[in-house]
Amino acid sequence: MVLEIGFNAEQEEALMILFEQYWVLRKKDPESYRVIRENEKALKRYISEKLGYAFIIHKDFIKLEKVPVEPKTWMGLQDFQEPRDYALFCCGLAYMENRSIEDQFLLSELTEALTELFPGLFSLDWTNYQHRLSLVRVIKKLVELDLLQEIDSDTGGVEGFARTDNQEVLFQSTIYSRYFMRTHARSLKETQSIEEILKMDWERDQEDQRRKRVYRQLLLEPVLYRESEEDLLFDYIRRFRNRVREDIETRRCGCFFGLFQAIKPSFFL
Repeated sequence: MVLEIGFNAEQEEALMILFEQYWVLRKKDPESYRVIRENEKALKRYISEKLGYAFIIHKDFIKLEKVPVEPKTWMGLQDFQEPRDYALFCCGLAYMENRSIEDQFLLSELTEALTELFPGLFSLDWTNYQHRLSLVRVIKKLVELDLLQEIDSDTGGVEGFARTDNQEVLFQSTIYSRYFMRTHARSLKETQSIEEILKMDWERDQEDQRRKRVYRQLLLEPVLYRESEEDLLFDYIRRFRNRVREDIETRRCGCFFGLFQAIKPSFFL
C-alpha cells in the first residue's frame, strides 16, 4: 500500500532497482523480481502518471524502458568504441531473433550472417583486426547482458577471435534476446534520425507530455539547464516546484537516481 506521504521502504527499494538495472531477470535475481512483482500496482501507477514509461512484467523478467527526453553523448555503451560496434550489436540481435530459443550456433555461422546483415557502406572483412575486435566487444556485451551464452570454444574463447579469424566458438541464444529491443508503433524504416524515433515514442502516450518530460529529465540526468526564456520544461518546474519536490523527496527518489546505471542504448533501440 502506498503511503500518502510516499512509498513504503519496500516500494522505494523496488523503484530503485528498476532505475538502476536495465532489467531484472527472475532466474538470476529472484528476490528483486519478487519485490517488484509484489509492489507492481503502486509502481505502475507512479510510473504511468509521472513518467509514461513502458513497465513490462514477464514471467522471466521485469523491464522498465527508460527513454530520455534528449540523447546525450554519455548515454552510450562505454565498452563500445566505434559506430560499427553498435551496428554489429543490432545485427547480432537480428540474427538471434530468427533462431529458435536456446538454439546453438558456431561463431563462423554468426560471422557469415553478420556479413550479409551489416548495413555499412563498406563490407565487413574478418581478416581486418579492427573488424574482429569490434565483434569481440559486441559478443562480450551480448554475454554480459545474458542475451548470449558461450557454450564451448577453442583455446582462448571469443577473445581468441581478435588474434585469428579461424577461432571457433559454440554459442547458445537465450530467451532474453527476443526482448532486448524496444517495440515501436511503426517500423524504424520510416524514420531518418534518433529525433524521429524519440518523437514516435510519444505517439503512444500523448497525455501530460510536458510533465512527463520534466520528470524524465530530472530523474535520468544529473542537471536540467534552462535553455531559453521560453523554456517550457523549466517553466513547469518553476510553477509546480513544490509538487515536483514532494513527488521526488517523499519517495526518496533523489537519493538514488543519480546512481542510475541502466543500459543507455536501449533508450533509442
